[in-house]
Amino acid sequence: MTASPAVADVEYPDFGAAGTLSLNGSAAVVRTGPGRVPVLRLTGGGYQQMGSAWAAERVDLTKSFDTTFEVLLDGRARGADGIAFVLQASGPRALGGWGGGLGYRGLKRSVAVEFDDYRNAPDPNDNHIGLVVNNNPDHHLVTAESPVPLFGAPFRARVVYDGVSHRLRAYLGGPGGEAEPHLVLDRTVDLSRQIGAAAAWAGFTGSTGYVRSTQDILSWSLTTSGNGR
Repeated sequence: MTASPAVADVEYPDFGAAGTLSLNGSAAVVRTGPGRVPVLRLTGGGYQQMGSAWAAERVDLTKSFDTTFEVLLDGRARGADGIAFVLQASGPRALGGWGGGLGYRGLKRSVAVEFDDYRNAPDPNDNHIGLVVNNNPDHHLVTAESPVPLFGAPFRARVVYDGVSHRLRAYLGGPGGEAEPHLVLDRTVDLSRQIGAAAAWAGFTGSTGYVRSTQDILSWSLTTSGNGR
């Protein structure tokens, strides 16, 4: 008998107890701001950086999940290149390319919801969200302009997946529920089939190129529910 995939429940109101996360590349937990709050920093303001962070337990892709996270992409002038919420089957050391690769380019068994604040050649603009199922951010399954600025102020994102209908929805709004969330992506995608596994590591990637910024995850929660197929 094959063991059932692990069910992950992630709860980080901040990242002071993030010892179980697998951090790669430029990713680190740092204290920032007046309150010295611990955040997950994917890139630290340097050029050509890439970082990734993965939860210890895999997510069961045959079930439904609901994940919410707050993000701050910041710097002196303009941002680059952005971050992504990623599900992948390559393992907890997985890390992709810098620049427009957003830290996930090349992770072949992956699905990414990206938050992109720099317009590279294939991008629609410098403030968009996209769904990528082929590990190549040059080829989006779907994109949408963000209803809130991705650079310079915190935003809250929510990604909801139905394990039965395979409907994936993404919402964007202000931090802490201060702004009404907007539905920005609504697409049917079978995550298990796309990734080629019944379970995947969940986490974040981010990168910079010839433009730099600090890219922080301020909080993160993820819950799974429902019965597998």
